[in-house]
Amino acid sequence: MLRFFPFCVIFAILVCGTSLDAQSWFRRPRATAPSQDDLKVSHMKGLIEAAERALENKDEEAAIKRLDEADVYIADWSLDLLRREDSAELLERMDKLREALGDETEEAGIKSEEEIEDLTEEELKEELELIGTAEADAEFDFPIDLNDKVLVFVGNFSGQRKGVIQASLSRGSRYIPMIHEILEEEGIPLDLAFLPVIESGFRNEARSKAAAVGMWQFIAPTGRSYGLRIDSWVDERRDPVKATRAAARFLKDLYGRTDDWYLALAGYNAGPGRVTGAINGTGSRNFWDHARSAYLRTETKNYVPQFCAAVLIGKHPERYGLEVEQLDPYAFEIVEIDKSIGLMTLAQRTGISSETLIDFNPELLRRTTPPRPYSLKVPVGKGEEVMEAIAEMPATERLELRAYRIKQGDNLARVSARYNVSPDELLAINNIRRNQFRVGRTIQVPVVVKINPPR
Repeated sequence: MLRFFPFCVIFAILVCGTSLDAQSWFRRPRATAPSQDDLKVSHMKGLIEAAERALENKDEEAAIKRLDEADVYIADWSLDLLRREDSAELLERMDKLREALGDETEEAGIKSEEEIEDLTEEELKEELELIGTAEADAEFDFPIDLNDKVLVFVGNFSGQRKGVIQASLSRGSRYIPMIHEILEEEGIPLDLAFLPVIESGFRNEARSKAAAVGMWQFIAPTGRSYGLRIDSWVDERRDPVKATRAAARFLKDLYGRTDDWYLALAGYNAGPGRVTGAINGTGSRNFWDHARSAYLRTETKNYVPQFCAAVLIGKHPERYGLEVEQLDPYAFEIVEIDKSIGLMTLAQRTGISSETLIDFNPELLRRTTPPRPYSLKVPVGKGEEVMEAIAEMPATERLELRAYRIKQGDNLARVSARYNVSPDELLAINNIRRNQFRVGRTIQVPVVVKINPPR
């Protein structure tokens, strides 16, 4: 039996339904216009995708060009924008591109990926006696566990790797006073000044297989997130002062996550996420429990005892039979420069060697100050002389970098001589290696441009 609703009921349903549909249609939110930050990320993504496509097509020159454009494009991004999840993912893709485009590394640290062998009871006893004598009057502001893992590396550093540790501590003698000053300002243990022994051997030019750069071995995303500028002109991961400040703040943040310095060091090596996973997996907040688990890589398990050994030996290396040269402290004056100036040109006008200027400013990838205001470091007592030399440079001349495509028959020596620079300087200007100087590649060459004075 069919039932019929009264017409008025049907009419009401139709009217209400239509009315609700109409209201929902009029209230439907309009699409929100993308923000300026969204547009920036989108543009950067386009550059990186173009570089990736070029690399897939084996067009290395185009890939490098797009990557350089991306570097310049993000140079003035805020830290908040760099830390966005989509930005961080793009920065990681940039690092992978750089790694794929490079063919050499300058690994300088001593991080060990090998399982360490246990010492015999007699060997442990000998190492403990040695440490007891060597550290009788030493003071530490970092917790040092004298367990068998630490003792293995003490023996390794004072024995098999003695020469490497000597060289590292000699280089470090130049930087440790500056590092101590920054660590004290940041309120963290001064003994952390020995961390570059493990990371880089105190080499500013060090570069790892994972594209970590500088004395403190920052990968680009982490470096940028702690305020280090990385573009086609400068890489502040190589700046001893700025990289130390960034490392101190990173270590302080890692300690704030765990309230444990051993876990903070593990996070510095492996990333805080892996340490969190180890804590969740083991249910422990003790590093040595994690070192006995499968949650950390062997390198990270070795990293903390290696650092403890570096601190022990670094305090009094002579007591362990090491001969460490004490270098003059890394001290400098700042000269503010508002134009691009080649370090070779500045050296010729001041009498300061170009090697010295390069040594004080290792972050300058092209051995030229960038075309923007820049704080150049010069030896103490030379600031006024450098400022006078810059002021006396002819106003009608300036140094520019221009594109040059390497032709058949060109070689590094010939092109360098044509533009009045040394081969090493030309390579540095372009941040390339000798085997990357080849026909078809477009490089930048320094050219002095005459400027007609205004009439």
